[in-house]
Amino acid sequence: MGTSIRQKPSPRALVAIGVLALWLVGLGWLARRELFRPRLERLQEAGLRINQYTSFFALRAKNDSLVGYASSVVDTTPTEITITDQMIRELGIRKVRGVPREFRASKSAKTRLTRTFRLKDFEWRTNTGSLDLRATGRVEGDSLHYSVSSNGKPPATGAIKLDGPVLVPNLVPHAVVLMDEPRVGRKYTLPVFDPSRQAVVDVSTQIQRETTFVLADSAVLDSTTRLWNPVRTIELRAWYIRSSPGGFNGWVDETGHVVETSELDATVLRSTIEEAFENWMLGVNQLRP
Repeated sequence: MGTSIRQKPSPRALVAIGVLALWLVGLGWLARRELFRPRLERLQEAGLRINQYTSFFALRAKNDSLVGYASSVVDTTPTEITITDQMIRELGIRKVRGVPREFRASKSAKTRLTRTFRLKDFEWRTNTGSLDLRATGRVEGDSLHYSVSSNGKPPATGAIKLDGPVLVPNLVPHAVVLMDEPRVGRKYTLPVFDPSRQAVVDVSTQIQRETTFVLADSAVLDSTTRLWNPVRTIELRAWYIRSSPGGFNGWVDETGHVVETSELDATVLRSTIEEAFENWMLGVNQLRP
């Protein structure tokens, strides 16, 4: 009967095994540091990559009729970012006590944050005709102070203790696209102040699809119809972002600017200012008595 003798590893082998184990641990730590860097650091980098930009949008109803106009202006300084959004949707003209009256829904927002993506303050208003919701807020130290009111009622005010950065819904596209290179399947969880719940909620966001839009880059006036028509187009890559309540749903480009979304029961698509605003105003003027 044979016997087997188990030999202990030599000191040199033990040293080699130890070095290999440390190397593997180091690689794992570096990979984890790259893939799971602190959220604050990644948001700081996102803020530094936001540049000045102005975009215009046409609002179209389900029958494709032009029913409104929107704009988004991003202004930057060495220390601050200001994002101003405006949207108007035509609801039609109805008589009130025998007098024709225009009815419109609107949304507006002004958000200020530091160049490192820290929220400073915000002002929002949404008016759908039946609901007039207003919200303001400012960050002081480690607290968010807010005020929310609806339909002229006394505002609800409060302060929320923060344990890190906080966003508002219109900042979600910038944060998602600028933190990493956009890629289908990537998921994020972001802290967002939701005025309807008067709370900071964790919003789950995922990049679900990628496509290429063909958008008008400039427009020319048709002397017969008096409408502006596209004269040149560009191709633009975009990614579809899907979020849980309190976030953003729609298509955005590689800089985080909206390409297409849905608001006020209309499709909101990036356009030239002539096709969006001038054509809409022409339609409004034709409806007026």
